[in-house]
Order: sequence, then C-alpha cells, then structure tokens
Amino acid sequence: MSKSTKESDEFANDGLIWREYAQVTYSVAIQLFKSRQPLHLFPAGVLGHHALEQLLKSALIEVGYTITSEEHKDSVWGHNLVALGLKLADRDTSFPIEDLRLQLSIFDSYFYLRSPGYLKGEGIGEEEAETLTSLIQEIGRFATPLPGEEPDDSGDGGGSGIDVICPTCGTRTSVPGGFAAIELFVCPRCGTGVESDGMVQ
Repeated sequence: MSKSTKESDEFANDGLIWREYAQVTYSVAIQLFKSRQPLHLFPAGVLGHHALEQLLKSALIEVGYTITSEEHKDSVWGHNLVALGLKLADRDTSFPIEDLRLQLSIFDSYFYLRSPGYLKGEGIGEEEAETLTSLIQEIGRFATPLPGEEPDDSGDGGGSGIDVICPTCGTRTSVPGGFAAIELFVCPRCGTGVESDGMVQ
C-alpha cells in the first residue's frame, strides 16, 4: 500500500477535516477572485472547485459515505462536483441538486484550469466569487459542523449562520457560523477584508 493511499484512508471518514480544509481553501479562492489581477482568476477557479469538492465530501461522509477509491456501496471518489452532488441527493433528498447543478457545472469546468493547455480564461471573472459564496453557504448546511457551530434542527442540513457586514460597501453576507473562526473574511462584492469583530451573530 502506498503512502498516499494510507493518508487517504486516514481521513476517509473524517468529515470535519474535509470541512476545515474547504473553509481555508474557500477563503483563499475569494481573495484571489477579488485581487483585481487577471492571472489570479485561474488559480481562484481551481481553488474554488477544490473547496466545493472538499465541502461535498464532508457532506457525503455525514450521510454514510467513505472517501476512497475502493469500490463498494458506500464509497465515493472523484472530482466531478455534479456527480458528487447527485450522490449526496441520493441519500439526502433535501439536498437541492437540481437548483445547484448549473452553478456546480460552472466550477466543474474550472477543474481543468490546473492544466496549462486550458488557460484560456473564457467565462471566468470576479463575479464568480458571489457564485462560490452562494454554493459554499448552501452545501455547508449539509456538511460536518465546525467546532462551535450548532447543528441545524430544521431537518434540511447544516449549522447556524452569521452575517458579515463589509465596512466599505455595507454588503451583508450570510455565511455558515463556522466562518466566525476565520480572522479575516473577504467581502464577495468589493474584496475588502473584514476582521472577525465585524461579524455579527
């Protein structure tokens, strides 16, 4: 067994580690989307896709899947966001895959930006930061709760939210409660960094 396989198995059923990594990856992707540097859009798209993949895998663990390439009825593997979302909807019918399918497919196309031959930048811009934030909010309701995040009692996934108020443009963004752990949140509209004391419960 290779080292990579052993490392994969270690986190195969750890929804929290997938959720935590998704949170960090998302935060970096947003900063790159809002940097106003055109070449930053390529890694922003790749990281946005990766954050969504990590968050979906956290949610899949919550409904009994194991993240492994070994084939059995409870295994899930791969990078396709729509396919992962469909797997989640199979076990949790409240997951709105049909509402999210188009947005997920957009970020699926950014997966290929990691390869030099695909660096064309067609159809990717700063506005994708808002799309990414919307997806993170929705999928986060179904993922493993972060420490200090209250499970949702509504029966449709996830934890409580907080409002982040941007001091520059005044935009109020609702994000999963676990994001309070981030010391700096980036406004999806204007790119301003919001310190943790600007977050309102």
